[in-house]
Amino acid sequence: MEGPGFLGYLMIVMWFLLTIMASTTVRAETAPGPVKLTAADILPDIETALAAHGAPAGAEIVLNNPAQAFALTGPAAFAHVSYSPASGRFVVRLASAPVAIAGHARISETVPVLAHDVTRGEIITERDITYMETAGMGGDRIVRDAADLIGKETRRPLRAQTPLRQTDVAARVLVRKGALVTLFYAAEGLRLSLQGIAMNSGTEGDVVSIRNMESERVLKGVVKGENFVAIAAPRVSLPSVEG
Repeated sequence: MEGPGFLGYLMIVMWFLLTIMASTTVRAETAPGPVKLTAADILPDIETALAAHGAPAGAEIVLNNPAQAFALTGPAAFAHVSYSPASGRFVVRLASAPVAIAGHARISETVPVLAHDVTRGEIITERDITYMETAGMGGDRIVRDAADLIGKETRRPLRAQTPLRQTDVAARVLVRKGALVTLFYAAEGLRLSLQGIAMNSGTEGDVVSIRNMESERVLKGVVKGENFVAIAAPRVSLPSVEG
């Protein structure tokens, strides 16, 4: 039996070379290489990383620069994640690229606001309040409950339709320094009232000093209402009688 001729050997060699080249080409095409991405492309990875570092569920992640470009050779991984619950701001740094991506996480919420501008020293009533939707980036400083505003006194001029901070209002001052107040004195079987001058200001429940207009004595009492101060009856110790 005769073996393959020259032409047959040539065909075998060509087949072998084509097979090797095709295999090399496939490996070259499937070999991993840098992939060009933007910050917006890895937004789901950023959301997952922030959730693991305290970002509230359902927060909207807003990137400062969604088109920020970089190249990765594998899945997005972060070497550092910094998140501030108070402001919602964050910075994440990629592990495989010298890139820092910044932005903020925000949650929409409805908060009480003033329906009109007010001046300093006004008392807020229920009629003064309306509501608006905000991005919720004020942290614990923003007033979220109307009950924390009603009956409070404004500490500065405040604009309408603006989220209010807890430091914008204070408990209503019921007794002001220098004001004429009524002193109420109660003891067992005895009730007296007299006039005095407040020596300092106070809100409900505060202890203030009052100068008696008749005796010029300085008494201390508890603010119970507007220009109304209750003075506790002094305790009298009676001598014990031994048989």
